[in-house]
Amino acid sequence: MTDWPIVKSSTPFGTVPILYETNNSTGVILEIPESGAIERYPAGKFSLLGDNLRKQTLNDILYAQAVMLNTKFVAKVVWTFEEIRQMALEQSLGTTFPV
Repeated sequence: MTDWPIVKSSTPFGTVPILYETNNSTGVILEIPESGAIERYPAGKFSLLGDNLRKQTLNDILYAQAVMLNTKFVAKVVWTFEEIRQMALEQSLGTTFPV
């Protein structure tokens, strides 16, 4: 995206994805950044998170485990290869990890 620097400054945390939902009654736009929040929002909206605290907590546990497994996978597979690690680090310095 060639206009990313312009778009980036207009995002809540300088990142994507962002989910936008417009309330049809009021016209108010709900802006939801961050993948985890985006994933949970429709689940909550459509009553898929559980109808009590116990079920909601079990869903949170499953979600946290999925995130943890993905993190471990990336650490084991992606970061194992020196050339990929170096390229990712160079791309992240000054953007994802401000120096």
